[in-house]
Amino acid sequence: MSYFKISSIVLVTLLIILNCGKEKPLPTAYNQIFGDREGAIVDTLLYQASGTEQFYSRLVNTGTASSLLLGKYDNYESAVYLKFVTLPDSGKIHSAKLKLRVKEKIGTTDSTYWTQAHPYLTEFFLSDFDWDNTQDPELYLPQLPFNNSRLQSAIFEEDSSKQIEVALDTVTVQGWVDSTIVNHGLWMRSMESEFISSFYSIETGEPALVPTLELIYSFRDSTGIKRDTINVYSKLDAFLVINSETDLNLDNDFFYIGKGIAFRSFVKFDFEGLDSTIHVNRALLKIVVNKQNSIRDAFDAYDCRIYRMDGASWIKGEANEEPATGTYSGTQSDSTLTFDLSPSLHGILGKKYPNYGFLVRSNDESATISRVAFYSSRAEIELQPRLVLYYTLPPKQDF
Repeated sequence: MSYFKISSIVLVTLLIILNCGKEKPLPTAYNQIFGDREGAIVDTLLYQASGTEQFYSRLVNTGTASSLLLGKYDNYESAVYLKFVTLPDSGKIHSAKLKLRVKEKIGTTDSTYWTQAHPYLTEFFLSDFDWDNTQDPELYLPQLPFNNSRLQSAIFEEDSSKQIEVALDTVTVQGWVDSTIVNHGLWMRSMESEFISSFYSIETGEPALVPTLELIYSFRDSTGIKRDTINVYSKLDAFLVINSETDLNLDNDFFYIGKGIAFRSFVKFDFEGLDSTIHVNRALLKIVVNKQNSIRDAFDAYDCRIYRMDGASWIKGEANEEPATGTYSGTQSDSTLTFDLSPSLHGILGKKYPNYGFLVRSNDESATISRVAFYSSRAEIELQPRLVLYYTLPPKQDF
């Protein structure tokens, strides 16, 4: 066979092969941006079954808070505990003046209300026990001394420097000095106040701001009787919300987070209908604030935190309220909070751990008093909690 004929056969064969390659579609077709080799990108929206959320409330220990809250506001009532211990070893007490510095006032947003002074009556009671930061604060409630005889009462009215000064009973302070009265500290309660006064606590660390007991006393030394003045700073202090969840008149069609009275809310989505082979790219939980059932204009919404539950129980006393499963912070746009729960969804759908739902609570719950309400699964569909899943379907195998 001549060289020309051999070359022609080879050329024709190559043309046939190339033409066949052009006519046969590629295995993936690339008719989508990500294509079947990557798997199809899909999103879906999950809602809860109606009424599946739950919540309960609890008091939180505020012994390390930087504020002391005294008064009444929007069905909340808070009392203040103080204890002064570095008193003189001996001597005669002539004067005992309690000084508190106002940090803020929690009450009406009507600016005209605050253009005038609003003095309020405060009652003092001797405490029967020391405050303990390791104790469940709900155990304090039956021990509070407000059914006992009051020590004294005083009118609280701040001066131009936002300081309140009242005279304390010198007989009691003398008893503390002489150890004839056991010094467990004292409680203050203001049932007639129309707002809550927030005072600086010992956590502030500034002597000019913390609760102070100014004592004028006389004592005897080798040269005779001398008179002196001493500032005693509080050693222990705290505030305690002394009313119950029932007093707050909560609407059970919502779920809540809060401070002072804290809330433990629980939500759960059903993933049984999802293919276990999908890969979750993002899982976004969206919850919507309801300001009408919140207080303080729902300012605390940004402090909301989400935890994956590590146990099945949502019952108070049984549920783990601080699960070591990671904490999710959200981003806020208008009234909607969005949380990226992707790591938890990877684990749940991958059967790494069971789907016990999610805990919704506030951060730094001992700081102040607040409450944020969220729409539940009983609300209109666009307001309900929803989980937006962006996931990848498994790749096709039939080439």
